[in-house]
Amino acid sequence: MAVYTFHVPAGASPGDRLALERAEVVRDGFSWAALIFQLLWCLWNRLWLVAAGFLALSFALSFGLEWAGVPEAAVGIAGLLFVLLFAFEANNLRRLTLERRGLALRGVVVADSAQEAERRAFAIWLGEREAGESHAAGAPAAKPPGPQLQPRPPAHIYASSGREPREGEVIGLFPAAEEPR
Repeated sequence: MAVYTFHVPAGASPGDRLALERAEVVRDGFSWAALIFQLLWCLWNRLWLVAAGFLALSFALSFGLEWAGVPEAAVGIAGLLFVLLFAFEANNLRRLTLERRGLALRGVVVADSAQEAERRAFAIWLGEREAGESHAAGAPAAKPPGPQLQPRPPAHIYASSGREPREGEVIGLFPAAEEPR
């Protein structure tokens, strides 16, 4: 299973089918394609500035190390490490470019493939439980049977202060720090 991020136009609201025309799903983590085909990967994903930056940095690294008198084997190893770093950060650079183009991050999906991630993200965006399965027109989603419980902190946390927790109170390291002594 892999983690994918879901990006839609910044002004779009959930349920907007037109926003899905420009939606993008980007896998998180290492990119094998970016490791093997750096420039082709950039051009395929329309990352023009990233491609130019990659070329400029790789030439600067290569010529800078050769000018400094570093052995040729070390220059080659430095180039391989640079390409490896690029492969680890390639999808993050893609996300930054999407954000710059006006596509905001709207969610995270876990799936086996990009197609499955896209299907799940679209289903969540459209308010459906699963893709291909939608609620009846105007019918609210059914609640699970049984009483609806609200989470409540354990009683032993407030036992020493002798008071009940307030509504919406956050439990942290010092829950009663704001009370007078």
